[in-house]
Parts: sequence; structure tokens; C-alpha cells
Amino acid sequence: ERDRELADLRAQAEQREAAISALLENKVSLEFEINTYRRLLEVEDGHLQRVEGGEGFSGGRNSSAYHYQTRTAVGGSTPRY
Repeated sequence: ERDRELADLRAQAEQREAAISALLENKVSLEFEINTYRRLLEVEDGHLQRVEGGEGFSGGRNSSAYHYQTRTAVGGSTPRY
């Protein structure tokens, strides 16, 4: 009986570990995509500033307007914009 319970608990732990691993992979992928779009926005902002001679997309603010900071799940923090 006890061996069966231990086997069940191990199986549950493995399933949870696999689910967490998949979530972390998705998180990394999404962060990469966000950073890619941020860089595209910053490049486009620079183009608009040169073409229009004005403030561009960011309204004259520096690129920190697009800054997105994250910490790993271990850090226990949520993303900040």
C-alpha cells in the first residue's frame, strides 16, 4: 500500500515538473518575442524621428519607454513595465 502511494506521489511530482518546465519554456519564448518587438519599435521610432524631425513614436522619451524588466520565477517578482 505504502509503495503504491509513493509511486503515485512520484508520478504526480514528475507531471508537475513537466508542466512547470513547459511553462518556463513558454515564458522564455514570449520574453524573446517581446524583446524582438521592442527592438523593432525602437528602430521604427528612430526612423520616425529622422523622417519627421520630431519626437517620433515615443513622444520624445528615450528608449526606456519600451523597457520591460523581468526576473526569474525564483526571484518571485512580476514583470515591470
